[in-house]
Amino acid sequence: MSVILPREIARRADEAPDQRFIQEIGGAEQTYGEFQLDTRCWAAALADFGIGEGDLVATMIPVSLTVYHCWMGLAWLGAIDVPVNHEYRGQLLTHVLNNSEARFMVASSRFLNQILEVIDQLPHLEKVIVFDATELPPTQRVELIAGLGSDAKAEPKLRIPDHWDIAGVMYTSGTTGTSKGVLCSWAYLAQAPGGTFPPADPVDDGAYYAPWQPYHLTGRVALQMAAQMNLRLVLRERFSLSSWWDDVRQYNCTHALCAFLGAWMWNQPRREDDADNPMKYMTMSPLIPQVAEFEERFGLELATTYASVEAGFAVQPARSPKDHRICGRIRDGFEIRIVDEHDQEVPSGEKGELIIRGDRPWTTFGGYFNDPAATGAIWRNGWIHTGDAFRSDEEGNLYFVDRIKDYIKHRGQKIAAAEVETEVVAHADVVECACIGVPSDLTIDGVVGGDDVRIFVVTTDKNLDVDDLAEFLVQRMPRFMVPRYIDFVDRLPKNHLHKVMKNELRALPISETTWDREQVSPRNGATSSATGPARNA
Repeated sequence: MSVILPREIARRADEAPDQRFIQEIGGAEQTYGEFQLDTRCWAAALADFGIGEGDLVATMIPVSLTVYHCWMGLAWLGAIDVPVNHEYRGQLLTHVLNNSEARFMVASSRFLNQILEVIDQLPHLEKVIVFDATELPPTQRVELIAGLGSDAKAEPKLRIPDHWDIAGVMYTSGTTGTSKGVLCSWAYLAQAPGGTFPPADPVDDGAYYAPWQPYHLTGRVALQMAAQMNLRLVLRERFSLSSWWDDVRQYNCTHALCAFLGAWMWNQPRREDDADNPMKYMTMSPLIPQVAEFEERFGLELATTYASVEAGFAVQPARSPKDHRICGRIRDGFEIRIVDEHDQEVPSGEKGELIIRGDRPWTTFGGYFNDPAATGAIWRNGWIHTGDAFRSDEEGNLYFVDRIKDYIKHRGQKIAAAEVETEVVAHADVVECACIGVPSDLTIDGVVGGDDVRIFVVTTDKNLDVDDLAEFLVQRMPRFMVPRYIDFVDRLPKNHLHKVMKNELRALPISETTWDREQVSPRNGATSSATGPARNA
Protein backbone atom coordinates (compact mmCIF):
# COMPACT_ATOMS: atom_id res chain seq x y z
CA MET A 1 0.00 0.00 0.00
CA SER A 2 1.33 3.42 -0.90
CA VAL A 3 2.56 5.65 1.92
CA ILE A 4 0.49 8.82 1.45
CA LEU A 5 2.71 11.41 3.10
CA PRO A 6 0.24 13.64 5.03
CA ARG A 7 -1.54 10.57 6.37
CA GLU A 8 1.73 8.91 7.41
CA ILE A 9 2.88 11.99 9.31
CA ALA A 10 -0.50 12.23 11.07
CA ARG A 11 -0.34 8.51 11.99
CA ARG A 12 3.13 8.84 13.48
CA ALA A 13 2.08 12.00 15.34
CA ASP A 14 -0.72 9.98 16.97
CA GLU A 15 1.36 6.88 17.73
CA ALA A 16 4.75 8.41 18.57
CA PRO A 17 4.26 12.16 19.16
CA ASP A 18 7.60 12.56 20.96
CA GLN A 19 9.72 10.96 18.23
CA ARG A 20 12.11 13.44 16.63
CA PHE A 21 11.16 14.08 13.01
CA ILE A 22 12.76 17.13 11.43
CA GLN A 23 15.48 19.64 12.20
CA GLU A 24 17.43 22.46 10.58
CA ILE A 25 21.22 22.63 10.62
CA GLY A 26 21.91 25.08 13.43
CA GLY A 27 18.20 25.81 13.83
CA ALA A 28 14.85 24.53 15.03
CA GLU A 29 13.89 20.90 15.66
CA GLN A 30 10.48 19.24 15.97
CA THR A 31 8.93 15.94 16.93
CA TYR A 32 6.12 14.37 14.92
CA GLY A 33 3.60 15.74 17.39
CA GLU A 34 4.98 19.29 17.21
CA PHE A 35 5.23 19.17 13.44
CA GLN A 36 1.64 18.01 13.03
CA LEU A 37 0.39 20.70 15.42
CA ASP A 38 2.11 23.42 13.40
CA THR A 39 0.75 21.90 10.19
CA ARG A 40 -2.79 22.22 11.55
CA CYS A 41 -2.09 25.82 12.62
CA TRP A 42 -0.93 26.63 9.09
CA ALA A 43 -4.03 24.97 7.63
CA ALA A 44 -6.26 27.07 9.88
CA ALA A 45 -4.45 30.31 9.03
CA LEU A 46 -4.50 29.64 5.30
CA ALA A 47 -8.19 28.76 5.44
CA ASP A 48 -8.86 32.12 7.12
CA PHE A 49 -7.35 33.83 4.08
CA GLY A 50 -9.86 32.04 1.85
CA ILE A 51 -7.69 29.17 0.63
CA GLY A 52 -9.57 25.93 0.17
CA GLU A 53 -10.04 22.79 -1.88
CA GLY A 54 -8.72 22.99 -5.44
CA ASP A 55 -6.87 26.30 -5.02
CA LEU A 56 -3.40 26.52 -6.51
CA VAL A 57 -1.07 28.37 -4.15
CA ALA A 58 2.36 29.56 -5.32
CA THR A 59 5.01 29.37 -2.60
CA MET A 60 8.45 30.94 -2.23
CA ILE A 61 9.76 29.74 1.14
CA PRO A 62 13.41 28.99 2.02
CA VAL A 63 14.54 25.53 3.11
CA SER A 64 13.15 25.30 6.64
CA LEU A 65 10.52 23.61 8.76
CA THR A 66 8.15 26.33 7.51
CA VAL A 67 8.17 25.20 3.90
CA TYR A 68 6.94 21.76 4.98
CA HIS A 69 4.38 23.14 7.45
CA CYS A 70 2.88 25.17 4.62
CA TRP A 71 2.92 22.25 2.16
CA MET A 72 1.21 19.87 4.58
CA GLY A 73 -1.23 22.57 5.68
CA LEU A 74 -2.29 23.09 2.07
CA ALA A 75 -2.63 19.33 1.63
CA TRP A 76 -5.15 19.02 4.47
CA LEU A 77 -7.20 21.83 2.92
CA GLY A 78 -7.21 20.08 -0.46
CA ALA A 79 -5.23 22.99 -1.95
CA ILE A 80 -2.25 22.49 -4.28
CA ASP A 81 1.26 23.76 -3.64
CA VAL A 82 3.11 25.36 -6.57
CA PRO A 83 6.72 25.81 -5.38
CA VAL A 84 8.56 28.56 -7.25
CA ASN A 85 12.28 28.78 -7.84
CA HIS A 86 13.70 31.30 -5.38
CA GLU A 87 16.00 32.78 -8.02
CA TYR A 88 13.23 33.49 -10.53
CA ARG A 89 12.44 37.09 -11.30
CA GLY A 90 11.15 39.03 -14.27
CA GLN A 91 9.84 36.93 -17.15
CA LEU A 92 10.70 33.58 -15.54
CA LEU A 93 8.71 34.41 -12.41
CA THR A 94 5.85 35.89 -14.44
CA HIS A 95 5.60 32.75 -16.57
CA VAL A 96 5.25 30.36 -13.62
CA LEU A 97 2.72 32.51 -11.75
CA ASN A 98 0.60 33.17 -14.84
CA ASN A 99 0.80 29.64 -16.21
CA SER A 100 -0.29 28.18 -12.87
CA GLU A 101 -3.08 30.76 -12.57
CA ALA A 102 -2.39 30.88 -8.84
CA ARG A 103 -4.80 33.20 -7.02
CA PHE A 104 -2.83 32.98 -3.78
CA MET A 105 0.85 33.16 -2.95
CA VAL A 106 2.73 32.44 0.29
CA ALA A 107 6.21 33.95 0.39
CA SER A 108 9.05 34.96 2.64
CA SER A 109 9.86 38.66 2.85
CA ARG A 110 13.30 37.96 1.38
CA PHE A 111 11.60 37.34 -2.00
CA LEU A 112 9.20 40.27 -1.82
CA ASN A 113 11.16 42.58 -4.12
CA GLN A 114 11.18 39.94 -6.85
CA ILE A 115 7.40 39.65 -6.57
CA LEU A 116 6.82 43.40 -6.50
CA GLU A 117 8.84 43.83 -9.70
CA VAL A 118 6.24 41.86 -11.66
CA ILE A 119 3.10 42.22 -9.54
CA ASP A 120 1.33 44.35 -12.16
CA GLN A 121 1.82 41.58 -14.74
CA LEU A 122 -0.02 38.90 -12.75
CA PRO A 123 -3.75 39.04 -13.62
CA HIS A 124 -4.67 35.88 -11.68
CA LEU A 125 -2.93 36.72 -8.41
CA GLU A 126 -5.20 38.14 -5.69
CA LYS A 127 -3.39 37.76 -2.36
CA VAL A 128 0.27 37.46 -1.33
CA ILE A 129 0.73 36.27 2.26
CA VAL A 130 4.18 37.36 3.49
CA PHE A 131 4.26 35.21 6.60
CA ASP A 132 7.43 36.69 8.15
CA ALA A 133 6.64 40.39 7.61
CA THR A 134 5.10 42.90 10.02
CA GLU A 135 4.30 45.67 7.53
CA LEU A 136 4.18 45.88 3.77
CA PRO A 137 3.99 48.57 1.07
CA PRO A 138 0.59 49.36 -0.43
CA THR A 139 -0.36 47.89 -3.82
CA GLN A 140 -3.31 48.69 -6.03
CA ARG A 141 -4.79 45.38 -7.14
CA VAL A 142 -3.05 42.53 -5.32
CA GLU A 143 -3.59 42.37 -1.56
CA LEU A 144 -0.37 42.01 0.46
CA ILE A 145 -0.87 40.41 3.88
CA ALA A 146 1.75 40.60 6.63
CA GLY A 147 2.05 37.57 8.89
CA LEU A 148 -0.27 34.61 9.36
CA GLY A 149 -2.65 36.45 11.64
CA SER A 150 -3.72 35.52 15.15
CA ASP A 151 -5.71 32.47 16.21
CA ALA A 152 -7.92 31.00 13.51
CA LYS A 153 -11.49 32.25 13.52
CA ALA A 154 -12.93 28.79 12.98
CA GLU A 155 -11.84 25.16 12.71
CA PRO A 156 -10.87 24.68 9.06
CA LYS A 157 -12.59 22.12 6.91
CA LEU A 158 -9.97 19.42 6.44
CA ARG A 159 -10.03 16.56 3.94
CA ILE A 160 -7.95 13.39 4.02
CA PRO A 161 -5.51 13.51 1.07
CA ASP A 162 -6.01 10.58 -1.28
CA HIS A 163 -3.80 8.80 -3.80
CA TRP A 164 -5.11 10.76 -6.79
CA ASP A 165 -4.99 14.19 -5.16
CA ILE A 166 -2.28 16.49 -6.52
CA ALA A 167 0.63 16.90 -4.10
CA GLY A 168 2.16 19.74 -6.09
CA VAL A 169 2.78 21.31 -9.45
CA MET A 170 6.53 21.03 -9.96
CA TYR A 171 7.90 23.28 -12.71
CA THR A 172 10.59 21.78 -14.92
CA SER A 173 14.00 23.37 -15.35
CA GLY A 174 13.16 24.68 -18.80
CA THR A 175 16.25 23.17 -20.43
CA THR A 176 14.18 22.01 -23.43
CA GLY A 177 11.94 25.07 -23.71
CA THR A 178 9.61 27.05 -21.48
CA SER A 179 9.19 25.61 -17.97
CA LYS A 180 6.17 23.32 -17.69
CA GLY A 181 4.15 22.55 -14.56
CA VAL A 182 4.21 18.81 -13.83
CA LEU A 183 1.18 17.49 -11.95
CA CYS A 184 2.44 15.14 -9.23
CA SER A 185 -0.04 13.11 -7.17
CA TRP A 186 0.48 11.73 -3.68
CA ALA A 187 0.60 8.23 -5.20
CA TYR A 188 3.34 9.43 -7.54
CA LEU A 189 5.35 10.79 -4.62
CA ALA A 190 4.84 7.56 -2.67
CA GLN A 191 6.82 5.68 -5.34
CA ALA A 192 10.04 7.33 -4.12
CA PRO A 193 12.42 4.39 -3.65
CA GLY A 194 12.63 4.38 0.12
CA GLY A 195 13.02 0.61 0.09
CA THR A 196 16.34 0.74 -1.77
CA PHE A 197 18.23 0.66 1.51
CA PRO A 198 17.05 -0.60 4.88
CA PRO A 199 16.21 2.12 7.39
CA ALA A 200 18.69 2.64 10.19
CA ASP A 201 18.05 0.90 13.48
CA PRO A 202 15.70 3.20 15.46
CA VAL A 203 18.10 2.87 18.37
CA ASP A 204 20.74 4.59 16.22
CA ASP A 205 18.48 7.63 15.70
CA GLY A 206 19.43 7.72 12.01
CA ALA A 207 18.71 10.65 9.73
CA TYR A 208 18.19 11.49 6.06
CA TYR A 209 20.42 14.39 5.04
CA ALA A 210 18.74 16.84 2.65
CA PRO A 211 20.56 20.00 1.55
CA TRP A 212 18.12 20.32 -1.38
CA GLN A 213 15.81 23.14 -2.43
CA PRO A 214 12.04 22.70 -1.87
CA TYR A 215 11.13 23.93 -5.37
CA HIS A 216 12.75 20.82 -6.82
CA LEU A 217 11.49 17.24 -6.55
CA THR A 218 14.50 16.18 -4.43
CA GLY A 219 13.42 18.64 -1.74
CA ARG A 220 9.90 17.18 -1.68
CA VAL A 221 10.97 13.55 -1.88
CA ALA A 222 13.24 14.12 1.14
CA LEU A 223 10.24 14.50 3.47
CA GLN A 224 8.60 11.43 1.91
CA MET A 225 11.76 9.36 2.34
CA ALA A 226 12.24 10.38 5.97
CA ALA A 227 8.67 9.50 6.97
CA GLN A 228 8.65 6.33 4.86
CA MET A 229 11.94 5.04 6.32
CA ASN A 230 11.31 6.25 9.89
CA LEU A 231 14.29 8.62 9.81
CA ARG A 232 14.83 12.15 11.01
CA LEU A 233 15.04 14.71 8.21
CA VAL A 234 18.05 17.04 8.51
CA LEU A 235 17.74 20.24 6.46
CA ARG A 236 20.44 22.59 5.22
CA GLU A 237 19.28 25.79 3.55
CA ARG A 238 22.07 25.86 1.00
CA PHE A 239 24.20 22.95 -0.15
CA SER A 240 27.85 23.18 0.91
CA LEU A 241 30.36 20.55 -0.16
CA SER A 242 32.81 21.70 2.51
CA SER A 243 30.13 21.18 5.20
CA TRP A 244 28.76 17.85 3.96
CA TRP A 245 30.77 15.44 6.11
CA ASP A 246 30.79 17.76 9.15
CA ASP A 247 26.97 17.88 9.00
CA VAL A 248 26.77 14.12 8.56
CA ARG A 249 28.90 13.53 11.65
CA GLN A 250 27.28 16.16 13.84
CA TYR A 251 23.68 15.13 13.08
CA ASN A 252 24.24 11.37 12.78
CA CYS A 253 23.08 11.24 9.15
CA THR A 254 22.89 7.64 7.93
CA HIS A 255 21.14 8.07 4.55
CA ALA A 256 21.52 10.66 1.81
CA LEU A 257 21.09 11.49 -1.83
CA CYS A 258 24.31 13.03 -3.10
CA ALA A 259 22.97 13.23 -6.68
CA PHE A 260 25.60 14.59 -9.07
CA LEU A 261 28.22 15.33 -6.39
CA GLY A 262 30.17 12.08 -6.51
CA ALA A 263 33.07 13.36 -8.61
CA TRP A 264 33.44 16.45 -6.42
CA MET A 265 33.54 14.33 -3.26
CA TRP A 266 35.97 11.83 -4.77
CA ASN A 267 38.37 14.57 -5.84
CA GLN A 268 38.57 16.23 -2.43
CA PRO A 269 41.92 15.71 -0.65
CA ARG A 270 41.94 12.43 1.25
CA ARG A 271 41.70 12.50 5.02
CA GLU A 272 42.58 9.80 7.50
CA ASP A 273 39.08 10.00 8.97
CA ASP A 274 37.15 9.81 5.66
CA ALA A 275 35.49 6.55 6.76
CA ASP A 276 34.88 7.80 10.30
CA ASN A 277 31.30 8.89 9.73
CA PRO A 278 27.80 7.49 10.42
CA MET A 279 26.71 7.50 6.76
CA LYS A 280 25.68 3.98 5.72
CA TYR A 281 23.80 4.39 2.45
CA MET A 282 24.13 7.02 -0.27
CA THR A 283 22.42 7.34 -3.64
CA MET A 284 24.55 8.89 -6.39
CA SER A 285 23.40 9.68 -9.92
CA PRO A 286 25.34 9.45 -12.09
CA LEU A 287 27.83 7.11 -10.48
CA ILE A 288 31.52 7.75 -10.81
CA PRO A 289 33.65 4.88 -12.18
CA GLN A 290 35.37 4.34 -8.80
CA VAL A 291 32.31 2.78 -7.10
CA ALA A 292 34.12 0.21 -4.94
CA GLU A 293 36.94 2.61 -4.08
CA PHE A 294 34.44 5.32 -3.04
CA GLU A 295 32.55 2.85 -0.83
CA GLU A 296 35.75 1.71 0.87
CA ARG A 297 37.10 5.23 1.33
CA PHE A 298 33.95 6.60 2.99
CA GLY A 299 32.74 3.38 4.61
CA LEU A 300 29.29 3.22 3.04
CA GLU A 301 27.22 1.54 0.34
CA LEU A 302 26.29 3.29 -2.92
CA ALA A 303 23.22 2.98 -5.07
CA THR A 304 22.20 4.70 -8.28
CA THR A 305 18.99 5.09 -10.24
CA TYR A 306 17.17 7.02 -12.93
CA ALA A 307 14.17 9.25 -12.39
CA SER A 308 12.53 12.18 -14.09
CA VAL A 309 9.83 14.51 -12.89
CA GLU A 310 7.49 13.19 -15.61
CA ALA A 311 8.27 9.47 -15.47
CA GLY A 312 8.72 9.36 -11.72
CA PHE A 313 10.43 6.37 -10.15
CA ALA A 314 10.00 3.52 -12.62
CA VAL A 315 13.58 2.28 -12.27
CA GLN A 316 14.56 0.10 -9.33
CA PRO A 317 17.89 1.46 -8.04
CA ALA A 318 21.03 -0.61 -8.40
CA ARG A 319 23.12 -1.17 -5.27
CA SER A 320 26.91 -1.31 -5.70
CA PRO A 321 26.59 -2.14 -9.42
CA LYS A 322 29.42 -3.99 -11.14
CA ASP A 323 29.38 -1.39 -13.93
CA HIS A 324 29.04 2.28 -12.96
CA ARG A 325 26.99 2.92 -16.11
CA ILE A 326 24.16 0.70 -14.85
CA CYS A 327 21.34 2.72 -13.31
CA GLY A 328 18.94 -0.06 -12.27
CA ARG A 329 16.23 -2.36 -13.58
CA ILE A 330 12.53 -2.15 -14.26
CA ARG A 331 10.56 -1.75 -11.06
CA ASP A 332 7.45 -3.69 -10.08
CA GLY A 333 4.36 -1.72 -11.02
CA PHE A 334 5.85 -0.20 -14.17
CA GLU A 335 6.48 -1.12 -17.78
CA ILE A 336 9.59 -0.01 -19.65
CA ARG A 337 10.60 -0.28 -23.29
CA ILE A 338 13.56 0.97 -25.29
CA VAL A 339 12.35 1.98 -28.75
CA ASP A 340 13.37 3.54 -32.06
CA GLU A 341 11.92 6.73 -33.56
CA HIS A 342 8.78 4.78 -34.57
CA ASP A 343 8.21 3.39 -31.05
CA GLN A 344 9.34 -0.06 -32.16
CA GLU A 345 11.25 -1.95 -29.48
CA VAL A 346 14.96 -2.35 -30.23
CA PRO A 347 16.95 -5.52 -29.47
CA SER A 348 18.84 -5.88 -26.20
CA GLY A 349 22.11 -3.95 -26.34
CA GLU A 350 20.94 -1.44 -28.92
CA LYS A 351 20.34 2.20 -28.07
CA GLY A 352 16.91 3.78 -28.18
CA GLU A 353 14.54 6.06 -26.30
CA LEU A 354 13.29 4.94 -22.90
CA ILE A 355 9.50 4.97 -22.66
CA ILE A 356 7.56 4.24 -19.47
CA ARG A 357 4.08 3.68 -18.12
CA GLY A 358 2.67 2.53 -14.81
CA ASP A 359 0.31 -0.41 -14.43
CA ARG A 360 -1.44 1.33 -11.53
CA PRO A 361 -3.13 4.73 -11.75
CA TRP A 362 -1.50 7.97 -10.58
CA THR A 363 2.01 6.54 -10.20
CA THR A 364 3.45 8.69 -13.00
CA PHE A 365 2.86 12.36 -13.67
CA GLY A 366 -0.65 13.59 -14.41
CA GLY A 367 0.30 15.79 -17.34
CA TYR A 368 1.50 19.35 -17.75
CA PHE A 369 -0.72 21.97 -16.15
CA ASN A 370 -2.39 24.23 -18.72
CA ASP A 371 -0.42 22.65 -21.57
CA PRO A 372 -2.40 19.89 -23.32
CA ALA A 373 -0.22 20.07 -26.44
CA ALA A 374 2.97 19.32 -24.50
CA THR A 375 1.17 16.60 -22.54
CA GLY A 376 0.03 14.95 -25.76
CA ALA A 377 3.52 15.14 -27.20
CA ILE A 378 5.14 13.30 -24.30
CA TRP A 379 2.24 10.82 -23.85
CA ARG A 380 2.50 9.32 -27.34
CA ASN A 381 0.94 5.91 -28.04
CA GLY A 382 0.05 5.52 -24.38
CA TRP A 383 3.64 5.78 -23.13
CA ILE A 384 5.64 8.55 -21.47
CA HIS A 385 8.56 9.39 -23.77
CA THR A 386 11.48 10.39 -21.58
CA GLY A 387 13.67 11.93 -24.29
CA ASP A 388 16.55 9.89 -22.85
CA ALA A 389 18.54 7.28 -24.74
CA PHE A 390 19.10 3.95 -22.99
CA ARG A 391 20.25 0.43 -23.69
CA SER A 392 19.73 -2.80 -21.77
CA ASP A 393 21.64 -6.05 -21.35
CA GLU A 394 20.57 -9.69 -21.22
CA GLU A 395 20.31 -9.54 -17.42
CA GLY A 396 17.77 -6.72 -17.58
CA ASN A 397 20.12 -3.96 -16.42
CA LEU A 398 19.37 -0.49 -17.80
CA TYR A 399 22.15 1.82 -18.95
CA PHE A 400 21.61 5.55 -19.40
CA VAL A 401 23.33 6.68 -22.61
CA ASP A 402 22.43 10.33 -23.08
CA ARG A 403 19.73 12.88 -23.71
CA ILE A 404 18.60 12.17 -27.26
CA LYS A 405 19.08 15.81 -28.18
CA ASP A 406 22.72 15.52 -27.04
CA TYR A 407 23.65 12.96 -29.67
CA ILE A 408 26.47 14.15 -31.92
CA LYS A 409 26.51 12.99 -35.56
CA HIS A 410 30.10 12.75 -36.72
CA ARG A 411 31.00 11.31 -40.11
CA GLY A 412 28.27 8.71 -40.10
CA GLN A 413 28.73 7.83 -36.41
CA LYS A 414 26.33 8.72 -33.59
CA ILE A 415 28.21 9.78 -30.48
CA ALA A 416 26.53 10.13 -27.07
CA ALA A 417 27.87 13.21 -25.31
CA ALA A 418 27.45 11.45 -21.95
CA GLU A 419 29.74 8.62 -23.05
CA VAL A 420 32.45 11.12 -23.99
CA GLU A 421 32.01 12.90 -20.64
CA THR A 422 32.33 9.61 -18.75
CA GLU A 423 35.68 8.89 -20.38
CA VAL A 424 36.99 12.41 -19.73
CA VAL A 425 36.11 12.44 -16.01
CA ALA A 426 37.93 9.12 -15.64
CA HIS A 427 41.13 11.21 -15.70
CA ALA A 428 42.34 11.67 -12.12
CA ASP A 429 42.66 15.46 -12.48
CA VAL A 430 39.24 16.07 -14.09
CA VAL A 431 36.27 17.05 -11.94
CA GLU A 432 33.60 17.77 -14.55
CA CYS A 433 33.17 17.72 -18.29
CA ALA A 434 30.52 18.87 -20.74
CA CYS A 435 30.53 17.65 -24.34
CA ILE A 436 28.80 19.29 -27.29
CA GLY A 437 28.84 19.01 -31.05
CA VAL A 438 29.94 21.92 -33.23
CA PRO A 439 29.49 22.16 -37.01
CA SER A 440 32.52 20.72 -38.76
CA ASP A 441 34.56 22.67 -41.28
CA LEU A 442 36.21 19.47 -42.52
CA THR A 443 35.11 17.51 -45.55
CA ILE A 444 35.50 13.96 -46.81
CA ASP A 445 35.37 13.64 -50.59
CA GLY A 446 33.76 17.07 -50.72
CA VAL A 447 31.08 16.21 -48.13
CA VAL A 448 31.00 18.03 -44.79
CA GLY A 449 31.54 15.59 -41.95
CA GLY A 450 28.62 16.58 -39.70
CA ASP A 451 29.63 17.78 -36.22
CA ASP A 452 32.96 17.72 -34.41
CA VAL A 453 33.30 16.91 -30.71
CA ARG A 454 34.13 19.76 -28.32
CA ILE A 455 34.64 19.33 -24.59
CA PHE A 456 34.73 21.81 -21.72
CA VAL A 457 36.77 20.52 -18.79
CA VAL A 458 36.97 21.55 -15.12
CA THR A 459 40.15 20.28 -13.48
CA THR A 460 41.64 20.01 -10.01
CA ASP A 461 45.08 20.84 -11.43
CA LYS A 462 45.37 24.23 -13.14
CA ASN A 463 48.62 23.02 -14.69
CA LEU A 464 47.16 19.93 -16.33
CA ASP A 465 48.73 19.68 -19.77
CA VAL A 466 46.20 19.49 -22.59
CA ASP A 467 48.51 17.13 -24.50
CA ASP A 468 48.42 14.69 -21.59
CA LEU A 469 44.62 14.80 -21.45
CA ALA A 470 44.38 14.31 -25.22
CA GLU A 471 46.74 11.34 -25.11
CA PHE A 472 44.77 9.86 -22.20
CA LEU A 473 41.59 10.04 -24.29
CA VAL A 474 43.17 8.61 -27.42
CA GLN A 475 44.12 5.52 -25.41
CA ARG A 476 40.56 5.05 -24.09
CA MET A 477 38.25 6.07 -26.93
CA PRO A 478 37.37 4.94 -30.43
CA ARG A 479 38.97 7.28 -32.92
CA PHE A 480 35.67 8.86 -33.98
CA MET A 481 34.87 9.85 -30.37
CA VAL A 482 38.16 11.62 -29.59
CA PRO A 483 37.41 15.35 -29.15
CA ARG A 484 38.67 17.74 -31.78
CA TYR A 485 38.33 20.78 -29.48
CA ILE A 486 39.26 21.10 -25.79
CA ASP A 487 38.59 24.07 -23.51
CA PHE A 488 39.70 24.14 -19.88
CA VAL A 489 37.22 26.22 -17.84
CA ASP A 490 36.91 27.26 -14.22
CA ARG A 491 33.25 26.21 -14.06
CA LEU A 492 30.38 24.96 -16.19
CA PRO A 493 27.26 27.12 -16.55
CA LYS A 494 24.39 25.48 -14.66
CA ASN A 495 20.77 26.14 -13.85
CA HIS A 496 19.17 25.92 -10.40
CA LEU A 497 18.98 22.12 -10.67
CA HIS A 498 22.73 21.99 -11.34
CA LYS A 499 22.12 20.83 -14.90
CA VAL A 500 24.73 22.06 -17.36
CA MET A 501 23.27 24.70 -19.67
CA LYS A 502 24.69 23.36 -22.90
CA ASN A 503 22.94 26.01 -24.95
CA GLU A 504 25.29 28.56 -23.37
CA LEU A 505 28.29 26.41 -24.26
CA ARG A 506 27.05 25.98 -27.83
CA ALA A 507 26.93 29.78 -28.14
CA LEU A 508 30.65 30.12 -27.34
CA PRO A 509 32.77 30.51 -30.47
CA ILE A 510 35.95 28.57 -31.11
CA SER A 511 38.56 31.01 -29.82
CA GLU A 512 42.28 31.37 -30.22
CA THR A 513 42.73 29.67 -26.84
CA THR A 514 40.61 26.63 -27.77
CA TRP A 515 42.85 23.61 -28.37
CA ASP A 516 42.22 22.16 -31.84
CA ARG A 517 43.44 18.65 -32.63
CA GLU A 518 43.48 19.40 -36.36
CA GLN A 519 45.94 22.26 -35.88
CA VAL A 520 48.61 20.33 -33.97
CA SER A 521 51.18 17.66 -34.71
CA PRO A 522 51.03 14.04 -33.50
CA ARG A 523 52.93 13.05 -30.38
CA ASN A 524 53.08 9.40 -29.30
CA GLY A 525 49.90 8.66 -31.20
CA ALA A 526 48.12 11.62 -29.64
CA THR A 527 48.60 15.33 -30.21
CA SER A 528 50.75 18.32 -29.39
CA SER A 529 49.23 21.65 -28.44
CA ALA A 530 49.60 24.71 -30.62
CA THR A 531 47.81 27.01 -28.18
CA GLY A 532 46.89 26.85 -24.52
CA PRO A 533 43.35 25.88 -23.48
CA ALA A 534 40.94 28.51 -22.26
CA ARG A 535 39.36 28.92 -18.81
CA ASN A 536 36.69 31.38 -19.79
CA ALA A 537 33.24 29.75 -19.90
